[in-house]
Amino acid sequence: CILVIEDLHWSDTSTIEWLAYVARRRGLARLLVLGTDRPVGAIMRAHPVRPMVQELTVHGYGAELSLGEWSVAGVAAYLAQRGAGAEVPAALARVLTQRTDGHPLFLVAVVDELIRQELLRVGPDGWTLAGGLDTVTVGVPQSIRHLLEHQVEHLPLADQELLPAASVAGVEFAVAAVAAGVQQAGEDVEVQCDALARRHQLVQARGTAVWPDGTVTARYGFRHALYQELLYEWVPVSRRVRWHQQIGMRLEMAFSPRTDEVAAELAVHFEQGRDYDRAVQYLQYTAETAVQR
Repeated sequence: CILVIEDLHWSDTSTIEWLAYVARRRGLARLLVLGTDRPVGAIMRAHPVRPMVQELTVHGYGAELSLGEWSVAGVAAYLAQRGAGAEVPAALARVLTQRTDGHPLFLVAVVDELIRQELLRVGPDGWTLAGGLDTVTVGVPQSIRHLLEHQVEHLPLADQELLPAASVAGVEFAVAAVAAGVQQAGEDVEVQCDALARRHQLVQARGTAVWPDGTVTARYGFRHALYQELLYEWVPVSRRVRWHQQIGMRLEMAFSPRTDEVAAELAVHFEQGRDYDRAVQYLQYTAETAVQR
C-alpha cells in the first residue's frame, strides 16, 4: 500500500504526529508513505514537519529526497505531456529553462501566464510562441510575485534590507560588493547571507573569490533569477542609483589596474549609477575585448 500526502508544510500538528508514530512502528507493514513539502515554506512558518523529517532521517526511519531543477529535456517533456504529445521546439524548451532555471513551480507559472496572454499556444503543429522567443522574458507571473512577497515579509527586517542591495549587485554577487553598497562590515553581511543560505531562503553559497587588491570575499547567488529581478524592481530609484555607484566604485578600486576583467560589470553599475563617463569608458573596454576574442 502506498500513501501519498502532499504539501506537508500546510498540514496540522496531528497529521505530523501520526506520521511520526507510523514511521517509528517496529511491526512489519506493507506500507510506503510518500510526503512532499517545501522546506522554505515550513521554515518560514516554523512548522513541525522539518524537525520530524530530520529526526526520522537520523534514526533511519525514513529518507529525504531533494528534487532538483529540470533540465531542458525535462522542460520539453513537461510541455509534451501538457500538450498531449504536441511537438516542442527545442528553442522554446531552452528559453523557458533559462527563464525559470528549470524550477517546476516557476515553469508552470510562466507557461500558464503565457497561455493566459495568448502568447503561447498548442495546436496540430505543436507549441508556438507569438512574438518570438523574447516574449518569454517579458513580465513575471503574479503568482510568483505573491510567493516572493510572502517569503520576504517573513524575514527579519535586517534581511529584508539586505536582499534588495544584493539584487543590485547581481544574480550572483560578492559579499564585499554588497557590503560596499549598504555601507556595512563585510563580515556582518556574510553572516546574514550564510544564515539565509542554510535556511534555503532565496540565496545559496557560490564559493569564494579573491580580488586583485587582496580582498577575500564569499560569493552567493539568488536561487532563481526571478527572485533577483523582482527584488531589484522594489528598490527605490534613488537608492538603486546610490548602490550602483558605491558597488561600482568598490569594484573599480579592487580590480585596479585590472579593471578590464570586470569591465562589463562595471559598465552596468556606472550606467545605472548615472556615472555616464565611467560607463562609456568600460563599455569601450568591453567592446575591445569582444573584438579581440
